[in-house]
Amino acid sequence: MRIGVGKPPSAAEGANWVLRRPGRAERELTDDAVARAGAALDAIAADGVEAAMNVANAR
Repeated sequence: MRIGVGKPPSAAEGANWVLRRPGRAERELTDDAVARAGAALDAIAADGVEAAMNVANAR
């Protein structure tokens, strides 16, 4: 399971983009992504990978 960090504004800013402390809005998005990942893992354990894909990819 992967959670992306988006694309930096330029290649020169890549390391700072990944390593900087996220702002409040980004932390809220991360919290949501982690919760969705947990739900997907629960679905894998209970119902298999296909069900997990449906949970993880639902909008």
